[in-house]
Amino acid sequence: MVMKGKLRKGLAWLLVLLMSFSAATAEAGATLKLPADLKVIEEEAFCGDSSIEKVIVPDGATEIGARAFADSSLEEIVLPSSVKSIDDSALAGVERVRVAASAGSYAFDWALARDNTQFTSGGLVYAIEDGAATVVGHTDELPAEVTVPSKFAGFPVTAIGMDAFFDCSSLTGIRISDGVRRIDMNAFSNCGNLRSVSLPDSVEFIEDCAFSDCSSLTNLDLPRDLASIGVSAFSGCRSLTAIAIPEGVARISGGAFEW
Repeated sequence: MVMKGKLRKGLAWLLVLLMSFSAATAEAGATLKLPADLKVIEEEAFCGDSSIEKVIVPDGATEIGARAFADSSLEEIVLPSSVKSIDDSALAGVERVRVAASAGSYAFDWALARDNTQFTSGGLVYAIEDGAATVVGHTDELPAEVTVPSKFAGFPVTAIGMDAFFDCSSLTGIRISDGVRRIDMNAFSNCGNLRSVSLPDSVEFIEDCAFSDCSSLTNLDLPRDLASIGVSAFSGCRSLTAIAIPEGVARISGGAFEW
């Protein structure tokens, strides 16, 4: 009877611990910060886990095993420079993942060699292809005033991709460094609080709806080398009262400055 009582008491404590762990996990949301003393993420540790979106691997971790995050809902992972081994199947079945890793580290090079991998830095999301970087999105850490650098991890930044900042209500200012040649479709569309934009002279193409419905935008100097302004590129920019078109512009598409 004493043994049974102890067993029931032990099971009760185990149930309490499990309930506490579940509550802590729910409070933490979809971000999983792994323990500071973790060294190895074992084989299939989070395989098929549909509850995680972001994982922070602690500095000091060295190895990620086979299928560690395979077929999971992982969208973003922070990898420290201490990681020296990642199995090729660690992210099998994860269609696209964003990686935060130091340029030149093993983790960065591993991610660069993997298909459909993007990189995060300073609130911006980059895709690297053919030796050049494109800003393709942003994270929740995006500041209100953003500077897009001329290089990311040694790769020249040449474009702001489609929908990169679409409907980003927190964005109030954007400064794009020299070297960017193209602002893609809907790149800044519906950024209702965007007030200031600085474009470098290197920009040649402002594509369809690139700045449409940026209703707070008050002034903009178009780049000297600009050649083309797309359909509805600045439509709905109701606060924009004047704009100078550079001599080299060869095409202004329909509805470019509508409304």
